Amino acid sequence: MKAGHMFFIFLKQSINRKLWFCVLVTVLIMSGAVAGLFDPTASVWYLLDKAMIGSGVVSLLICVIPILPYGGSVAEEFETGIMRYYTIRTGRTVYFANKVLVSFISGFLTMFLAQAVFILIFLPFYPLF
Repeated sequence: MKAGHMFFIFLKQSINRKLWFCVLVTVLIMSGAVAGLFDPTASVWYLLDKAMIGSGVVSLLICVIPILPYGGSVAEEFETGIMRYYTIRTGRTVYFANKVLVSFISGFLTMFLAQAVFILIFLPFYPLF
């Protein structure tokens, strides 16, 4: 099994309901963080800025939630025995390098999709800028 093929297998596994659940949780946390800031002069970018940086939940949003969609997959693969198959076929270095890379991509997708959904939710009610 080639390293590139394994990367795409891991990436396909990471885009599942866990990712969308974490996107939903992130959007709810961001919306709750700006719940008191709803006024007619606000813009979507202002609300997004306050939700991400000005609310105090930045460490939760950036450090914890993006890890959740893919963080437990190593333990699941170890319990099912599939990890042995992957490491025998590709080697430990390639396996864990792909895991780390896909975890970063999964975390980026979680935050990117959450911000896009946040913008789409508030765009009908507030101007973009």
